[in-house]
Amino acid sequence: RIIAEAGAIPFLVTLMNSHDPRIQENAVTALLNLSIYDNNKTLIMSAGAIDSIIDVLQSGKTMEARENAAAAIFSLSIVDDYKIFIGARPRAIPGLVRLLGEGTTAGKRDAAIALFNLAVYNVNKVSVVLAGAVPLLIDLLLDDKAGITDDALGVLALLLGCSEGLEELRKSRILVPLLIDLLRFGSSKGKENSITLLVGLCKDGGEDV
Repeated sequence: RIIAEAGAIPFLVTLMNSHDPRIQENAVTALLNLSIYDNNKTLIMSAGAIDSIIDVLQSGKTMEARENAAAAIFSLSIVDDYKIFIGARPRAIPGLVRLLGEGTTAGKRDAAIALFNLAVYNVNKVSVVLAGAVPLLIDLLLDDKAGITDDALGVLALLLGCSEGLEELRKSRILVPLLIDLLRFGSSKGKENSITLLVGLCKDGGEDV
């Protein structure tokens, strides 16, 4: 709170455009840490930080900078109004989806949670699907080492709520066997989302499914 009140946020926004990788990384990480305090979320958004955060997400000079940009979006998108605002930025959701495929375990998790937050808002569901998230999320269900099965399932369960998401899920020949396995061996939350997906596929997925 004190750092924000001292006026640091606009300077940190400027520093995210630095050509020095460490300065950029430290600036976006500082904004991430500041955003955890709820009152600072408004100050960060008011300072026009989101476009610079998305720039770092898309083309940050280090993977850590890109991943911390995703974590900052995850933190800011907790606020309902910001779900709409961030989702309307054309490069935000594609940047998060790209990180699902390229990031470290922590980065993939932050990207998945950010996508979950954004996909709560119906218009964003379609954008997440069109950015190619569904195949990547299904791949993450296969990757025990990634350790983000529950997060991936949560996003997929939300995407089932739009026709584009249902169509992408129907295309997968490995999803139903995966969901059956997760009903046996998954966490309680994983089982719940697996059931949600199976119910949706049985109800709306057509005779083949």
